[in-house]
Amino acid sequence: MRLILIGIVLGLLLATGLSRWFTGFLIGVESVDVSPYVGVAVLFALVGALACYLPARQAVRIDPMATLRAE
Repeated sequence: MRLILIGIVLGLLLATGLSRWFTGFLIGVESVDVSPYVGVAVLFALVGALACYLPARQAVRIDPMATLRAE
């Protein structure tokens, strides 16, 4: 999750810095409108958390002794 949060912060900084250029693509959204930035950041954080949780949940279910015996 640390890498995901670093990516979100860097993305928000770049998006804020390039907000004037983005106004040409986003119709009806001002360059200082915070809601699209927050919405995308929350969406990326949720997807990243799910991507971390699912493999971790599967790894916890595996018996360590059975894995060591198999090798």
